[in-house]
Amino acid sequence: MNTLVTQFFFPLSPVLAIVGGAILLTILEFFPEARLQRVKASVAALAAMLSIVFTLLLWATGSFEISSEVLETSGWLLEFKRTYRLDVFTLALYFGIGLFSTLAIFLVHFHFQHRKGPQEIYLLLLFVISGMQFLVSANSLIILFLALELMSLPTYVLVATHRRDPKSCEASLKYFLFGAFASVLFVLGAAFLYASYGTLHLGLLAERIQVYLSYENSPFELLVFTYGGLTLLVIAGGFKIGLAPFHMWVPDTYEGAPSAVTGFMGSAIKLAGFALFVRLMWGIFIPVSSRWVPVLNTLAIISMFVGNLAALAQTNLKRIFAYSSVAHAGYLILCVTAVAPFGPNFDALYYYLITYGLMFLGVFAVIELLETRYQSSELHELSGMGFTHPVLGICLSILVLSGAGIPPTAGFLAKYFVFLEAVKAGHTFQVVLAVISSLIGAFYYLRVLVYLYMRENKREGIPLLRAPTVFVCIVFCALSMLYLAAVPSSLAFGP
Repeated sequence: MNTLVTQFFFPLSPVLAIVGGAILLTILEFFPEARLQRVKASVAALAAMLSIVFTLLLWATGSFEISSEVLETSGWLLEFKRTYRLDVFTLALYFGIGLFSTLAIFLVHFHFQHRKGPQEIYLLLLFVISGMQFLVSANSLIILFLALELMSLPTYVLVATHRRDPKSCEASLKYFLFGAFASVLFVLGAAFLYASYGTLHLGLLAERIQVYLSYENSPFELLVFTYGGLTLLVIAGGFKIGLAPFHMWVPDTYEGAPSAVTGFMGSAIKLAGFALFVRLMWGIFIPVSSRWVPVLNTLAIISMFVGNLAALAQTNLKRIFAYSSVAHAGYLILCVTAVAPFGPNFDALYYYLITYGLMFLGVFAVIELLETRYQSSELHELSGMGFTHPVLGICLSILVLSGAGIPPTAGFLAKYFVFLEAVKAGHTFQVVLAVISSLIGAFYYLRVLVYLYMRENKREGIPLLRAPTVFVCIVFCALSMLYLAAVPSSLAFGP
């Protein structure tokens, strides 16, 4: 019994907190009264915060390794410990997922206070969170696939919560079609690798790929199945994180989804998607990293320029930051290829993910206020807001400057750390292109500041709604940009 608690329930406690919240919400669904929506939101937020607490407890105790008690036993517990990977990287991502999810739940609650939506919205959010947690801790391709589906399927519903809005339905349909296509490619790639090497365990796959591809006369069929499978996994992962040229769904989905849901997708789900890439790069891609790093770097450069150039032509805030997320995916992939082949040194990647996620959530919290009051997310709605709502204007300015990578915000340090890791890895040419891309991207970020302070307010006399929880989220995200810039070591989870 003691082994079961210490080696199963305790390591899985961050996930069990979310699952427990989901079970409680399922029971509450039998009582559809509108007054229970606040209770449901509280349960979801408490589950996310409890998950953070358990994550910090796991970090404090250092319970990462399989104990000798488990090794002496056989059966499901040992198999669980082999497929569930609990390490520093997992705990760091658990913390990020819990943080982003808590903030997103507050935004979702505000959103549906002023609009009709499904009663199950918070239950769906917890399903997505549990899927993300399983995804970042998976050590097997089959678990990765199941976690991807647990994360993706409820998200399709979340995007379409405004069933009477054609844009919302279109966004959900596009997201579903591209997501389903990516899932099929992932399964096919996993099948190719399983047919070649007889295992779905990431560690065993890496070992067998290393051995079999080291032979001078490796069978041609083996090479085709290996590289074909890896290619399909890369394409599937590219779709999930919105990496160009697999980003076609991103602008329409981000625009059509509720702003609170978009903030959740662009922060927590994006973080989980990059965890998938890192697991693959630290696992099965290591034996062939010399061949795959140039390919991924090329995709990263394409994503940076496509995202930043496309954002220049947009006038809708949601589409601007949707294309911005495509560009940021490129910077993050550049970091993945720089650090993953050389071992688990993920401080730069994690710092960027947290900084970007907080920036994205803060910006979409402001957009949520605009849409709720003015039913619009066009750029001109920000005109003069820096003077009519000075605190919000300052917070949005900090967030936008961070997104552009301008000091003294955390966004500047995030890009600096990524570029530094890339230069250390010998990717100097890619860094030069990334810097040029960042300079291009600065134009549309600074355009937001122009509207905040250099355009006449056309909504004078129509102030934004009072929303204490949303306001706190915005201020928290903005202050985080300054705090993380001043104390970057606070996110140093690495060894």
